[in-house]
Amino acid sequence: MALRSAAGCLVGLALAFAQPAVAATPPGGVYAIIAANTPAQDPVATQALQVPGVDGLLIHLRWADISPATKQYNWTTLDRVVQIALAANKRFEIGIETGSQTPAWMFTPKSAGGMGAPHATFTVDAFSAEQCYTFDMAPPYSAAYLSAFNDMLAQLAKHLRRTGAYKHLSMIKLSGITTTTDELRLPAVGGCEGANSVQLWQSLGYTPGKVQAAWRQMLQMYLKHFPEKAFNIGFIGVNAFPAINADGGAAPADKAKHLSAKFVAALIADASTTMPGKLAVGFDSLTFNVPSTVVSYRQSRKQFLDDVAAANARPGWQTNELLGSYPKDGAACGGNTQQNAVACANAAEFRKMLLRGVFPHGQADTPPSQWGVYLEVFPQNVVAFPAAIAPAHDKLGGWN
Repeated sequence: MALRSAAGCLVGLALAFAQPAVAATPPGGVYAIIAANTPAQDPVATQALQVPGVDGLLIHLRWADISPATKQYNWTTLDRVVQIALAANKRFEIGIETGSQTPAWMFTPKSAGGMGAPHATFTVDAFSAEQCYTFDMAPPYSAAYLSAFNDMLAQLAKHLRRTGAYKHLSMIKLSGITTTTDELRLPAVGGCEGANSVQLWQSLGYTPGKVQAAWRQMLQMYLKHFPEKAFNIGFIGVNAFPAINADGGAAPADKAKHLSAKFVAALIADASTTMPGKLAVGFDSLTFNVPSTVVSYRQSRKQFLDDVAAANARPGWQTNELLGSYPKDGAACGGNTQQNAVACANAAEFRKMLLRGVFPHGQADTPPSQWGVYLEVFPQNVVAFPAAIAPAHDKLGGWN
C-alpha cells in the first residue's frame, strides 16, 4: 500500500468506516486493549467487544511501525483495528508508543533525508520485553524531535477526519515522553549490567526544565490537533525520571525517588492546567491482592491518587499484565511480579479487582472525585470473565 493514500483509497476507507451514528458519550468507560501490530489478537478483541459493558478499544500504536520514512505514514494497521471497533458500533482511544519505538529516520542525518536528532543508546530492564532492552532514543526537548512529533499528531488527526473515524475517538493518551510503553516516563535507572541512564542523559544536556518545556509544547500540540477530545496519562510512580537536578548535575541516589515523584506531579499538574476538565490519569497496574511486604506498590498507588487529586484530574485504571501479553493470560488477581503472580480464580474475583479501581478506598470511603472513570482491560480477560465487566462498568464515575 502507498505510504500516503490515494484519493480513491480515502473514499473507500470513508465508506468502510461509515457506521450507524453513535450517541454522544463521555470519554470514560471500559476499553479492551489491542496492539495494532498484532493481527492475531483481532479475533479475541472482536469477541471482547460483544461482552456487555465494553465500550470500545484502546488501540496501541508504535511510532516506528506506522512511519517507515521521514514524516511519511502508513495507517493500514490503525484502519484495520478501528474498523473492528466501528463494526461493533463502539468507540476507541489511542495510545502511541514513542521512546524505544521512535522511527530510525529521527536519527538519520539531515543530509541523508532524516531529522538528524541527537540521541543516545539506552538499555533498560523492560517488563514488556521480559529482558534487558536496548534502543536509540532522542531527547524529547530536541527541536527535531518536537517538529516530527507535532507532524505525526497532525497527520494522525487529519487521517482520522478523512476516514470519518475521528468522531468515534473518545480519548487519546498523552505520549511523546515515554520509554517502552505509552506511559509518562524516561529511562531513569539502569536495571541492566553496565547501563547508566543518568550519564547518558547528561551527555544529551538533560535538565528537568527542558523536559517540562517540551511537555508543555506537546500539550499545546494535542489541543491544536484534537481540540474536542479528552486525554489521559499513563502514570508510573517509581523512578519515572532520571535523578538529575535542575542544574543538570546528578542527584544523590537517596534523592532519586523523591525527585522523580515531584517531577511527575508537576507534569500532571501542567496537563491539568492546560486541559481543564478534559484530563484523566491512569494507574496502569491494577492488582487485587498485593503482598503486604510490597511497600513500593502501595507508595506508588498513594502517589497516583495524591497527584490526581492535587491536579483536579480524574482517575482511571489499567489492569496489570503479570501473566504475560497475548496469547498469554494477561492480568493476575494477586502478586506484583511475574514470579509470584496468581491468576484470577473466577469472574467474581476479577470483578472485585476492577471494582478496586473504581473505588480505590472501598465504595463507602471513596469520594466521588476519586471514583475511576475508565478501565482498560486485556481482551483475553474480558472473554474469560464476561460476567465481571458490566457490574464494574455500571459503577464507573462520571467524567465531570
